[in-house]
Amino acid sequence: CIPALSFLNDMKKGGLYVIGTNICGDISETGFVKKIEEWNQAWLSLVHMLEIKAFVETTVDQNIRNGALNLIMTAGLGGMTPNTVVIGFYDSAESTDFLNSPDG
Repeated sequence: CIPALSFLNDMKKGGLYVIGTNICGDISETGFVKKIEEWNQAWLSLVHMLEIKAFVETTVDQNIRNGALNLIMTAGLGGMTPNTVVIGFYDSAESTDFLNSPDG
């Protein structure tokens, strides 16, 4: 996700973001609140490390479609609303650890 965030930061000229994650499941299950806090903390650490301006949101829903919709609907602050939405998709490629790679 780091190359994508760097690209978006350049594209938006350092503008404001809303970065988020959707966790599939039922929020009433044990441990979901802790999982949300962990995701938010991980995103906040990444935002701080990359020195970008971003709000962090985590949504919980039964499926990806509704979670993405909820994430999009939570975006914005007052009169400021996003005009660009970027959604990442999983693929079968092996993950690369950009934080620990020498090319990073």
